[in-house]
Amino acid sequence: MSSQPIIIKEDYERISRDSLPIPEQFKQYVKNVMIPSGLIKDRIEQLAVDIYNDYQGKDFLLTCVQKGGQRVFSDINYNLENLMNRNSPNGFHYEHENVHAGSYNNTESSGKVNIYIPNPEKFAGRNVLLTEDIIDSGLSMERVTKALKDLEKPPASIAVLTLLLKRLDNRSNPAGLLGVKYVGFEIPNEFVIGYGLDFEQQFRNLKPICVINAHGIKTYEKK
Repeated sequence: MSSQPIIIKEDYERISRDSLPIPEQFKQYVKNVMIPSGLIKDRIEQLAVDIYNDYQGKDFLLTCVQKGGQRVFSDINYNLENLMNRNSPNGFHYEHENVHAGSYNNTESSGKVNIYIPNPEKFAGRNVLLTEDIIDSGLSMERVTKALKDLEKPPASIAVLTLLLKRLDNRSNPAGLLGVKYVGFEIPNEFVIGYGLDFEQQFRNLKPICVINAHGIKTYEKK
């Protein structure tokens, strides 16, 4: 059984950008810290335990939704390998794959999603677990799952893991969206950066998950 996501409420305690070691070149663009890196690390470890327990005896394909999901994918994979090493021999086995998708234009979902599946034959008849950094409008993940289902030889099943699931006013059941099985954090509708999340290809290397400020948006937004 999957663990429940950590809920970050709208009135969450906002951590000052001066309270954590944020690099000076980024600090001026950070409004506040939403999720410290230590909490992200612990939550990723628990998600890996959930996957390890749920997929015992089920060969599956751990699939990174590039490129935003790369950090989450890598850390989930690292923790799964540690679990396998500590509990070997066992009935747990998986392989890696990736798909490519993108829909952002500045801070808004653009509505246009480009999907590329480099090795479609690897998905045939497999149990697929897609890993993503954040689900916002849900458009990218909807298109990815549809593209996989529409393959000549589609997967046997598709499940979704997302580190962040953004609460939107028009989405009444965010945890049940698009077959999302594993959610790290459910967060307010704020634009976040760090831990692989970017704004116009900036800020991916920030360790905590932070809220970008107006100065950061104005500095890096596409003109």
